[in-house]
Amino acid sequence: MNNQSLQPEYMARFHCIGAECEDTCCAFWNVTVDKDTYDKYQAVEYPELQKRLNEDVIPKNTAEKSNLNYASMRLNSTTGACSFLDHGLCAIQAALGETYLSPTCATYPRRINEIDGSQEVSAALSCPEAARLALLQPDGIEFYYAPRKEEANTQWNARLSSQTAAAPVTLRYFWELRVLAIEIVQNRQYGLSHRLMMLAAFADLVDESISERPDRDLTPLVEQFRAGMASESELTDPQAFPVNHSFQLKLLNELLVGIMDKSQLVNVRYRECLTGYLRGMQQVEGQSFERILSFYEKTYAECHGAFLQEKEYILENYLVNLIFSTLFPVSTDGKMFDQVLYIGLLYALIRMQLIGMYADQGQITESDAVKLIQSFTKNFDHARFFKKEILEACKKEGVSALGHLSLLVMH
Repeated sequence: MNNQSLQPEYMARFHCIGAECEDTCCAFWNVTVDKDTYDKYQAVEYPELQKRLNEDVIPKNTAEKSNLNYASMRLNSTTGACSFLDHGLCAIQAALGETYLSPTCATYPRRINEIDGSQEVSAALSCPEAARLALLQPDGIEFYYAPRKEEANTQWNARLSSQTAAAPVTLRYFWELRVLAIEIVQNRQYGLSHRLMMLAAFADLVDESISERPDRDLTPLVEQFRAGMASESELTDPQAFPVNHSFQLKLLNELLVGIMDKSQLVNVRYRECLTGYLRGMQQVEGQSFERILSFYEKTYAECHGAFLQEKEYILENYLVNLIFSTLFPVSTDGKMFDQVLYIGLLYALIRMQLIGMYADQGQITESDAVKLIQSFTKNFDHARFFKKEILEACKKEGVSALGHLSLLVMH
């Protein structure tokens, strides 16, 4: 076991800002309590908290109950926040200290993974402060080693071993694949959309290689692709990836309108962002699709010149953090390309919303971009239906291969 932890550099500067935070960690989320923490709460004799702990920490029914998911915090029916949230601060931590927090609360917004004994710690960008630190780094996200995090109430996101019989091929070559993926996304010789398509092309090659021969050594493939990026080739030519503004406007706008129509908004900050997007795009409501498309292309060009081009590092950092924190490219339920497809969809949806917000406000700022990414993540990070629904919508439109993804992300 490695006694160090690999972390993005921003983690060294992260700390909870408490009552100053613009959002609430626990609003409308199921805050789970493990059995050990529940038993500690039952033994508390702190007068001001004892009654609240007895009433507002609710055991699961027998069918759902487990040691890790033994109880949950009662949520405020009006705000959706945990009932122990007092003026932006946790009453339990304030009175009893951090050791009395459940693993869920003690760990968030950190995401802790372990691969073959090596620990990785990053942050979920649903936290506003973590989002600011991660996204607003003009030189990109860098990584460093810190002492391993081993507090008793630490919650692990995943612990994986490449030595098990069921380990996917991508786990056996985890470091080579993931390092190259981050190299591709951070290679500023190319535009970010182009980089995303190069990552998709790489994923396609990996999937094809595994399909042909699961026992094949992937290291030469990784090195060949890295060399190909450094030379002039079809891969490095953005013209090799088709563009279709009409297709991306139709599909992405339908997905975003569907979020509003299906009342999938639980985060107030995200509601504000999505409403701004819809206001911006509805400036041409009732006109022909051709007029709407022309408006979209014109607005994109303006937004690109005023913000997206200069601040492209914000979306780059979003993608790098997503790749690092989700153990990309390991997956038990899909190919490597399928993961890039979903990442590309998230990127395209966020960029689309920034364009609509620009149309609504006549400008876009770093704070607007951070607010959108943070609240979008907060609204959908734990919503399994969201990933399923947008992938099904893409499947319905035939978006399932390299060329189709290009139509959504390239400009």
